[in-house]
Amino acid sequence: MLQAPDDIPACTTGSDSVCIHNYYNSLWEWVTGTDSTPGRALMKISVFRNRYADTVALSVLPGMVMVQMLLMGVISLYQIMSHKQSVLLTQIWAYRCQNGRMQVFYLAQITYHLIYNSDLYYVGLVTGTLTVESVANLTFSFFIFSYSFINLAKARSGEQQLDRYSRLTWETMQILITTCVAASLYSIRSQSLSWIVDYNGQLLRQTTTLGKKYCGLHDSCFLMHVNLAVVVAVVSTALGLTALSASYFAQKR
Repeated sequence: MLQAPDDIPACTTGSDSVCIHNYYNSLWEWVTGTDSTPGRALMKISVFRNRYADTVALSVLPGMVMVQMLLMGVISLYQIMSHKQSVLLTQIWAYRCQNGRMQVFYLAQITYHLIYNSDLYYVGLVTGTLTVESVANLTFSFFIFSYSFINLAKARSGEQQLDRYSRLTWETMQILITTCVAASLYSIRSQSLSWIVDYNGQLLRQTTTLGKKYCGLHDSCFLMHVNLAVVVAVVSTALGLTALSASYFAQKR
């Protein structure tokens, strides 16, 4: 498990830094007995560690954006149904929900949330201190970002027609993807994913040159290279291309 040495807290960078604290209680217990090596006694050591993070205010932005999406979907459906026209109402409703102007608003809010809280989520994943509330926020953020980002990319590509196969494939995948993301984050929330720092950051000490620049008054801090919003954008693009390929082959059958 990744941890700061001794009892030195490891913190995020920036003015609103959050620290992970480690406390150790070592108890040496001598055991009566002889060792296979002459003149050597047996000795046991038991080390107890307590870890806790600073209290952080819970952001409700991802949940509020989810409420906005559901509310606008209901309003759009009501507006279309009130016209009482003999058209494919479900198709038009889905088109308006996916390619409407509100998608830009949803994407902007979640992008801001991910950029601003990137280090906080990274530290939670790296040190195994991710809370259930953070898991919910990350799940909502991933769903909203991927759904809005791919829908906007498809709308801005010049394809303004109602693509039934693509829409159904993408929405079906979203159900599976969101479920997998939530289950995965919940299962690893107490595990230390130290490989994130190995590939996408470093643990700095205040005595180093970079540590003096980024850690401020803290003894150690995590410096992440790639923002979480970029990671989510790359994964969303890959999933969108997968959905596009699946719908293409479905139409060819």
